Amino acid sequence: MADVNIDYTYQSGDNDNTVALVNKVSNPLLGKDADTTGTITKAQIIIRMNTIQKNICKKEFTFMNKRSDFLGYETEATTTDAESSTGAVTGDSTLGNSASVSGQSGLYAYKHTTGGENPQVVSECVFKLAHQSPVGEFTGSLIAYIYSDSGGSPNSIQGTSDTVSVSSGVISAQSITLTTTAQAITFTFSTTVALSAGTNYWIVVKVLHTTGTTNKIYCGTAATASTTSKYKFQGETSWTAYTAAQIYAKVTYYLGTFLTTIEVSGFQRVDRITNGNTSMYQVSLQEYNRNIGYLSNMKQDTFVATGYTDDGNMNIQIKSSLSHVMTWTAEGRKKTPALTSDNDIPVIPSDHRDILYFDTLLSYIAENKMIDVNKANVDLLVNFRNNLWKDMLEIYLVEESSSIEIAKSGSIPNDEVSDTKEPNYFQVSPNSSSSNRKGSYY
Repeated sequence: MADVNIDYTYQSGDNDNTVALVNKVSNPLLGKDADTTGTITKAQIIIRMNTIQKNICKKEFTFMNKRSDFLGYETEATTTDAESSTGAVTGDSTLGNSASVSGQSGLYAYKHTTGGENPQVVSECVFKLAHQSPVGEFTGSLIAYIYSDSGGSPNSIQGTSDTVSVSSGVISAQSITLTTTAQAITFTFSTTVALSAGTNYWIVVKVLHTTGTTNKIYCGTAATASTTSKYKFQGETSWTAYTAAQIYAKVTYYLGTFLTTIEVSGFQRVDRITNGNTSMYQVSLQEYNRNIGYLSNMKQDTFVATGYTDDGNMNIQIKSSLSHVMTWTAEGRKKTPALTSDNDIPVIPSDHRDILYFDTLLSYIAENKMIDVNKANVDLLVNFRNNLWKDMLEIYLVEESSSIEIAKSGSIPNDEVSDTKEPNYFQVSPNSSSSNRKGSYY
């Protein structure tokens, strides 16, 4: 158990995962990589390293800041907007893409009005499309959009679906071959789109040619005249109402209930909750009282943590001046993640991660777990450790501090900072026996 393998320098890197740091501690102590058996096991080193990391992360380091979005509503059911047409649907070539060269596009829109007070989150929509004769010659792409409404026409894009690829008139992903008869094409929104209640939106499909000059994709319609269908071809600045018939479209969405209690995960502490989805509806909730006894006394635009789930998530009661918030953003301090598996990465940034190696090894030395320790070498190790700590404080600490005090008793008070005192783990002279050394990390 000689100290010849002690690394007196630090070269932290992105590859310093749990097993790398544990082995850096184990080799000078045991002369080999950490194992599951022996006087000092791998599990014991990891437990100690987790305690050290948790103590270090008690400070207000910026790398412990956390910001996450949480839904302001609870999904209750999935529903489908009524189909825009109930009768027979045929392909209407008058709504074909007027492009005469490849790369040009056409857009077809159907107005959708949300109802009630519940949030609606679009997951997919359907348009019925047809292929002008001769079929099988169109290659391009189809994309659906959700547009806001302005003055009774599509205005700005609120969400975009996954692209549906068409090759020679075939949509392989949906096993559909386009013909002159309109067929239902499904568009999935991998990133769902939240719609406000009681608001007009437009469900739009874009047809984009990449090859071909004469073959056109056009929308399916019902004979019933409508004021909820519009179209626009590339190069046109305004939408044209299609009143002769109704474009076939439907939208599937999640229906939910707005929440007054939200569940957040990964937070040790929540300092602020905001809604910043739109500048029109911004509100910032401040913490009311950590020790509140009566939720009925909560002030407007405040929140309070009411408890924790079995999984360790935080339940938060909110009282907002806004009754319909789609997404909340919580800001605060993250939990210190435990190191459990070999590939786990410490929360401490890579260029200062060796602080865990230094503190863990020095804690074992302070407990006389390593024999034949030369005091000069230990002092050098402590000096490297404190230089690394000082650098980490200067870069990441919110407070004004520069160095850590190492108590003469041999303890390592990671939550105490001093600008003047020199570190000293324990009083020991070279070649002294282990019985003359004392000190403990815990």
